[in-house]
Amino acid sequence: MRLLISGIVLTIAATAAFVFLQRPPADPPLGPERTTKAMVWKASRGPDKTTVWLCGSIHILRESDYPLPAPWRKAWDQSRRVVMELKPGTTEDPETQKLSLALSSLPEGQSLLPSLSPDTSRDFLAWCTDSNISPDSFQHMKPWMASLRVGMTSLDRLGFNVARGIERHLGARLGERSTEGLESVSQSLGILDSLSSQDQDLMLRLALADARSAPTRIALLANAWHEGDTATLDRLLRDGFKDFPSLRQRLIDDRNKAWFPRILQLLDGDEESIVIVGAGHLSGPDSLIAMLEAQGVSVSQQEYTTRRLAPPP
Repeated sequence: MRLLISGIVLTIAATAAFVFLQRPPADPPLGPERTTKAMVWKASRGPDKTTVWLCGSIHILRESDYPLPAPWRKAWDQSRRVVMELKPGTTEDPETQKLSLALSSLPEGQSLLPSLSPDTSRDFLAWCTDSNISPDSFQHMKPWMASLRVGMTSLDRLGFNVARGIERHLGARLGERSTEGLESVSQSLGILDSLSSQDQDLMLRLALADARSAPTRIALLANAWHEGDTATLDRLLRDGFKDFPSLRQRLIDDRNKAWFPRILQLLDGDEESIVIVGAGHLSGPDSLIAMLEAQGVSVSQQEYTTRRLAPPP
């Protein structure tokens, strides 16, 4: 089962404008109280040194995923600096929306369908019919953006969307905290925009195939996130990018290396900080967590009590 869009959701903040349904999801069933892990790590160079909280985000969530687990709330309350992939508030900036539109739009005079291979065009038109969506609403999009919209539409109908994501949720509660971003919008979206036309075509075809397994796929991802299950998240991530090893390198490994020096600076500073990045950046042997441990930084994953039912084994 390919999970390309899930991989992107785990690693890159969504900056494009989508139309979101506001269907309230059902509350999750509850069970006995139990202890599990959160996607939150406490990092420091020693007992008298500055604390940096590293938190793994899913960029789309449901109303039923709130309130956030206690370690998230503790990290947020104690931090005076907020660091995200993009500086908080960036995605709401009109200039960002213009840049996102410019990067994701085909050149004037071109349209999506003629740019697709016959197989991808066929699958795309079938998906539009099944989804009751006009193909014309995609006509100016580059294939990579069309693939994101296909994936996000499928997830949105299950109650997940960017408007409920952690970045938006916490970005509205900044108070007097200072903020910064680890990269720019052009850097973030430029990774996808630099894909070859053949890879963009394949990306859309895989997104269309992914749409059929969206309920199973997003349930696995959300459950792993709630459980702080980095092994499952890493497996989902590797499966998602198995057709795009170079994209995985650029979306995960290269960005981790680019961000790492700033995280080390925060550890050597005097202001407690919370660093919120896609959960994929904190999962697996090449993660930011592994990089910190290799540098001798003390890193501990936080636990919390919950009544959410444990996912099936």
